[in-house]
Amino acid sequence: MRRRLTLAVAITLALGCHSNRNGFAPAPQRTLARDSLLRADASRSDSVMAHGVVDGMLTWLAPDAVYLRGGLSAVYGRPAIQTLLRTAPLAALGIPAWQPLGGAISADRQAGYTFGIAARPTTDAPQTVRFERYIAFWERTATMGWKVVAYVEIGAGPPTGAVADAASVPDPSRAPAVARTCSELAQVDSAFAERSRLQGTPAAFAAAMAPDGITFAGSELVVGPRAERDFLESQRTSLIWHPVYVGAAASGDLGFTVGVYVATGRGSTGAAVQTFGKYLTVWRRDEKGTWKVAADGGNTMPPP
Repeated sequence: MRRRLTLAVAITLALGCHSNRNGFAPAPQRTLARDSLLRADASRSDSVMAHGVVDGMLTWLAPDAVYLRGGLSAVYGRPAIQTLLRTAPLAALGIPAWQPLGGAISADRQAGYTFGIAARPTTDAPQTVRFERYIAFWERTATMGWKVVAYVEIGAGPPTGAVADAASVPDPSRAPAVARTCSELAQVDSAFAERSRLQGTPAAFAAAMAPDGITFAGSELVVGPRAERDFLESQRTSLIWHPVYVGAAASGDLGFTVGVYVATGRGSTGAAVQTFGKYLTVWRRDEKGTWKVAADGGNTMPPP
């Protein structure tokens, strides 16, 4: 209980110190379905307390979940994620806690996304906590409730000893309407990447972001197109990417893409430096029918 209270206090302090370039994202209108999603997100700590770190994390993952952990390749499916978690000494790190900062749900209330802060005890020194950020895409069923189908940890390195085997990207069986939405989103993300190549990354993100769209940049929460453009221009880094996996709500207004990217910047000597990584982008269809980025985040992976 003492460690749990320590984490709760630490998260409160982190939220108080959390830097934000453009104010916190406007909160969507509260609904019972959205509130239930945020409660499910926050209750993940209870699952870990009850079942242990590994088994507790598995309880909120869908069978076909994709898990993006820093420093590793993407892992597809709960059995592969279980293998990864069991090869990494996560249990020794203590009980993590999650605090959602926001999110939204689909029109049919059967899918949604959340983003927030995770606090994880470390072994570096007593009572020290490591802060990470996360984005999660959820689906809800009548029998299982809310389950995560895509999850990215931002600012988290690979656990010591963890290895993710190279795995083929699954081709899940989907209803025709969902398959069409997924195909559309793959094209939207690919066009987004092409715009970044032709017009520059800042301009591409500014055009693609929803007014309340968010990205995590280090410890900062970047909100909206203008703040995103300003941040990317300050980084002087170009991005190229392509999607490899897509999911969508049955209502056709919310979905996600998972892909791989290459970031090119300049090192201290002026030489070009490339970083390889993977990303999760949550897309939301606006009132005009245009897909916009609702949330975006990524982490590193080994070079190809």
